[in-house]
Amino acid sequence: MKNTAPALICLLLAACGGGGGGSSSGGGSGTTPPGSASFLVAGPVVNLEASGLVVANGNDTVTVPKAGTSFVFANKVATGASYSVAITSQPQGFQACSISGTFPAVMASTDVSVPVICADAVVGVSTLAGSDTAGAANGSGSAVRFNGIFGLALDASGNLYVGDGGNSQIRKMTVDGVVTTFAGGTTGAGAAANFAAPTSLVFDTAGNLYVSDSGARNVRKITPAGVISTVAGSGTFDSRDGNGLFASFKQPGGIVIDSAGNLFVVDAKAHVIRRITQQGDVSTFAGTTDVTGNRDGTGALASFNGPSGLAIDAANNLYVADAINNKIRKVTPAGVVTTFAGSGAAGSANGAGTAATFNLPVNLSIDADGFLYVAETQGNFIRKIAPSGKVSTIAGGGSGGDTADTGAGALFHGPTSVVFDKAKTLYVADFNKVRKLVRK
Repeated sequence: MKNTAPALICLLLAACGGGGGGSSSGGGSGTTPPGSASFLVAGPVVNLEASGLVVANGNDTVTVPKAGTSFVFANKVATGASYSVAITSQPQGFQACSISGTFPAVMASTDVSVPVICADAVVGVSTLAGSDTAGAANGSGSAVRFNGIFGLALDASGNLYVGDGGNSQIRKMTVDGVVTTFAGGTTGAGAAANFAAPTSLVFDTAGNLYVSDSGARNVRKITPAGVISTVAGSGTFDSRDGNGLFASFKQPGGIVIDSAGNLFVVDAKAHVIRRITQQGDVSTFAGTTDVTGNRDGTGALASFNGPSGLAIDAANNLYVADAINNKIRKVTPAGVVTTFAGSGAAGSANGAGTAATFNLPVNLSIDADGFLYVAETQGNFIRKIAPSGKVSTIAGGGSGGDTADTGAGALFHGPTSVVFDKAKTLYVADFNKVRKLVRK
């Protein structure tokens, strides 16, 4: 094996602080006898964008920080002792990292550099529930029937909630894949409560479920006890600010909640983003009512065209699937609107920021590292946007009509919603199915 240049080893040590930037449990594959020569096992990390990468040499482990560029094990290895570097945990962001090259199992009389290369993971697609046939049947797997699903949300226990717009219901899927009707029907509480077309769902930290009902033109709340109330919206087709039922919406869509408990709701047909305080006060947060456009700016100086989905990051920045503009917009807590990704042209080209294109992006979700996942309805793709703005395609073949599960080549039929869970799994509302995406 070619010896590593001393300059590279010095660079690694400088970057990692001689073993910092990660945790070590000690006891590598070859420990150093007292007084014997010993050498470092380290390496560069290329293209890492997310947290969660762990490399190990026996019992000696290093957790590589997000966007880390190198690692070095704390325990040196003696000449003639064995070593074996392995990746024990993959990062988030649907990235997959691998060790580049092969290395001898026995340490020579030199430091060793073991490169780790990261890239987009190969994604496997499966169907959790539903079929291409519309209906309203509960059960599990392909026996379940949905009718035009859109919104998805996960509770603290990992149960999935589905806005089944065509059936005017909210359905619940347990972690075991059993689907029941959670709310929807005529009038009353729980499964008997009335919805028109539940579109988007979000849970708060207390377990309350908020629902934007585009058909009833209001925002509802369902407590953990099943009590349903209207938070805001008179039901009148209008976009009027005010408190509670004195406010109105034209078509409430994507809904998220910030760290202070404020709700943000897309009013799609009014082309604005609305805010609802905990006191029920509704105001227009970004955009001008009934004005379409794609202008960046602050508050009413910005414009949207058919905004649809919302996501919110840990710093309370909003991300908007600006569907008809074919862009992803970013809105700061101060209401400053910029274009985060997408040129505005219809397409599915990958690239950095505004060099990329989208084809009717209608919904999005965000993970703990700030990666956005976009349901591109017209393009039939699931796209990923890194915090840097780099856009890539993680699943989909670009042609609709076939929703069969064919591994990494699976196709979609107008995906409308995505949600990312803590186990690095992405759920997709696809026509009348709920699909599951995992790294292979």
